[in-house]
Amino acid sequence: MPQDGAAMSSSRPPIALDKGLSLRELVSVSKGAKLELSRTAWQRVRDARGVIERVLESRVPTYGLNTGLGSLKKYVISEELIAAFNADVVTAHAVSVSERRLEQPEVRAVMAARVSGLAQGGSGVRTEMVELLVAMLNAGVHPVGDV
Repeated sequence: MPQDGAAMSSSRPPIALDKGLSLRELVSVSKGAKLELSRTAWQRVRDARGVIERVLESRVPTYGLNTGLGSLKKYVISEELIAAFNADVVTAHAVSVSERRLEQPEVRAVMAARVSGLAQGGSGVRTEMVELLVAMLNAGVHPVGDV
């Protein structure tokens, strides 16, 4: 939900993310600073996704990409079911360790830390996921509040 404007209307230049966020930068984003990825960071995200795409195109059974997880690793998942499998994995692993809801700065810090991790290029996530998280941060849209 959009913030009431105070911190989001800042005229400060965005935090440029290249190799990772420092604690100072993370705190700045948590307080409303905008974030942008460097060309190098975007290239790492694209390169990592390219690896995933090539593996999927090869149809070589690869743990967690086109096979089950854990004791189900011996089962290959058909191309048509991979998207549903991924959604099921996320749903099955969605947990909470507290009933306390995070405040907006905490949510922004978590989102920025996730972007920073994804920008390192080790996850293989689609660029659209990173773009969405950055756009949400920069627009002041956060998954917080009463559900």
